[in-house]
Amino acid sequence: MAREAISDKIIVVGIDGMDPCLTRKYMARGVMPNVEKLMQHGSYREDLVLMGAQPTITPPCWTTLSTGAYPATHGITCFKKQGNDIADLVYGMGSDSCKAEQLWDCFVEAGKKTLVCQWPGASWPPTKDDENLILIDGTQPTFINMLPIIDSEEIILADVKTDEITFKPMAATDGNVPCVVKDLEEVEVGEAFKNGGHLTHTILILNPEDGEHALSAAPYNIAFSPIKDAKGWANAPEDAKEFVALFNYGFIRRTCLILKNEAGVYDHIAIYKNKKAIEPKVLATNFPWPLLMMIGVGVTLGSAVVGEGTGVSEWIGGLLGPALASMGETTFYIILAAAGVILTNLLNNNAMAIMMSSIVASLYLQGVVADPILAILIVIVSTTFGFVTPASSFYGAMIHGNEFVEAKSVYKYGILMAVFSWLLTIVLFIPITKFFF
Repeated sequence: MAREAISDKIIVVGIDGMDPCLTRKYMARGVMPNVEKLMQHGSYREDLVLMGAQPTITPPCWTTLSTGAYPATHGITCFKKQGNDIADLVYGMGSDSCKAEQLWDCFVEAGKKTLVCQWPGASWPPTKDDENLILIDGTQPTFINMLPIIDSEEIILADVKTDEITFKPMAATDGNVPCVVKDLEEVEVGEAFKNGGHLTHTILILNPEDGEHALSAAPYNIAFSPIKDAKGWANAPEDAKEFVALFNYGFIRRTCLILKNEAGVYDHIAIYKNKKAIEPKVLATNFPWPLLMMIGVGVTLGSAVVGEGTGVSEWIGGLLGPALASMGETTFYIILAAAGVILTNLLNNNAMAIMMSSIVASLYLQGVVADPILAILIVIVSTTFGFVTPASSFYGAMIHGNEFVEAKSVYKYGILMAVFSWLLTIVLFIPITKFFF
């Protein structure tokens, strides 16, 4: 059925993982005016909800958007696919794996000049050799005949004591950042290492016992850079400092400036394409240093408390044993729940759960705790209500780091929720658990 086109030009904008509920909420608050303008001049579903496809991950869903076919038809089901051998996984989101016709191919056949920019669903390599098709790869392969390369989380360590810019792949974790050691005696190494080889190649293997705690062992890339006085810039303050951030496994360099605030304190970082650029690509300001300090202190103290070498848990258990021996069972459980809720909002909740479980075990051996299973269950439940301070848990840190929520509101309602959680544990959880166990 033919009809007159509303416009000779169209643009399709896709934002991966854009939640429709949050989008509607933030547009109502007026914090997403540009998205609202696009909707006013374009076409969209009233509630912004799309049917999507299964599985609900990037490659199949974006390919469904560009073909109108479901994954069972177009053949893109994940980032990788099975290779010739049952144990092989190969790149699975290239256009050569797509069995359905792409929307831009239809436009090109109709004589329309078409630009496809960073479409992460079977867009590269180009499926048509036509002057009307311009395809820019982005989250697809970074260049021709290359598997996709994306930057994962990495650590950039800039220091005035660092001598040269260095990139070390998979050399750090979120719990272990390597230091720089100088003035070591040079030794002769084998030819393999002269050519860029590594002494070891570590593969992270998680055991069933590791659980989420093993995530701290996941390897990160780390880039080292010296901090120097800013020189040779087209637009840099006289007192600015400079360093270099390495991306894309060290192949891309971005020059950065460290700038002072109005009080004369260095707390701004501006990332530029190069020193000739007038405006930065990214300007990071207003770092929540108190928030980061609270998280660091809470996690550090929590780690020290549960460390095997400190013996803190056993010492506390031995100290509390005589004091709690004459206490009634119900009173002990009420105090235990209160201690769990309070401590988990001051220090890291995982550390508190481990420490308090060790204390319960020590008290059980002293004959103070009659039912260790119930006591440990109370510890587990009470230490999950950590959201008052940013150090208490990852979601506590997320709440405090949210620009839409004030810290005083978090403390106010967080304390109320902690008290409510404690009462809920006493009134419901303890009686129900005693009934079943």
